[in-house]
Amino acid sequence: MKAKKDLSNNHTIDTKNENRKTWVHFDDYLNVNSGRHQPISEGGLDMMGEELLKWASTDDALVLEDFFLDRGIPEMTYRQWKKRNALFGLRYETAKAKLGSRREKGGLKRSYSERIVLTSMPKFDHSWTELEEWRSGLRTVEQAAGKADVKVVMEKFPSTDVVPEKKNENKKAEESEVK
Repeated sequence: MKAKKDLSNNHTIDTKNENRKTWVHFDDYLNVNSGRHQPISEGGLDMMGEELLKWASTDDALVLEDFFLDRGIPEMTYRQWKKRNALFGLRYETAKAKLGSRREKGGLKRSYSERIVLTSMPKFDHSWTELEEWRSGLRTVEQAAGKADVKVVMEKFPSTDVVPEKKNENKKAEESEVK
């Protein structure tokens, strides 16, 4: 009988295992789409952050929550992840800024509803949040000073030969009936 040949190459380096990151458990979450609990590793969260940035660069991306809803990840879960993992949090904020920029440009070009863009921009951009807080502060100061409600009363101007009194529609109708 022939002896089995030893196929192991102990003298070579396995480059596949060297480049492979070890699986480090980060969290478990309930995937609401499948109804199952799923583990996620630090590497998996890293890849999800990369996917989030790519997704945010597409023209169809307008609502940040859609990315997570499509993957069955509850809001409470990804909000905790961005607090616990600095890189994921940074990618989340960058994606949010990309969406805010797209929405603002869409509002300026009138391809999106200006009213919705105006009311939702503080959610996407800190400078918009600061502007809204400043406006709110002005309202509070004016209300405290009693200047919040301003009434303008215009007195009726007397008629002159140059500007006669305007007849209203009811008087015109009555005059035409009398004739």
